[in-house]
Amino acid sequence: MRQSRTTEPKFFQQCFLCKQPFQFGPHRYDGRWIASWGINICRSCDASNWDGVVPHNHPDLIEHLKGRGVRVQLNEKGWLPLPPLGSR
Repeated sequence: MRQSRTTEPKFFQQCFLCKQPFQFGPHRYDGRWIASWGINICRSCDASNWDGVVPHNHPDLIEHLKGRGVRVQLNEKGWLPLPPLGSR
């Protein structure tokens, strides 16, 4: 017997930036996976950092990216731009 959407198990991820849990599949994706960075971020952090992540607010992000070999390139404000949706 197939479960209804209300009784299917819910899956949660922790946002790398705000550390809050958010629902991430199936049927509901309240955030996104940034593959090149190896992190999940919630929809709220994605929307509020549209112009870049302020490095001193998230020093663990810079360390994480450098540890993965990701080139950290800040924008003219000194913030780290999020990769566009759908990028790897």
